[in-house]
Amino acid sequence: MLKAMEDEGFGSCSNYRECESVCPKEINVSAITTMNRLLYRSR
Repeated sequence: MLKAMEDEGFGSCSNYRECESVCPKEINVSAITTMNRLLYRSR
């Protein structure tokens, strides 16, 4: 998931739902939370 995120050129989404409300791909906040969790574990 992280590789796909980097390949598509997006990231740094918060868990505050602002990203979800304007996301052109309609990615929901639970997916954003999962991406953030994976990102922090990979560092």
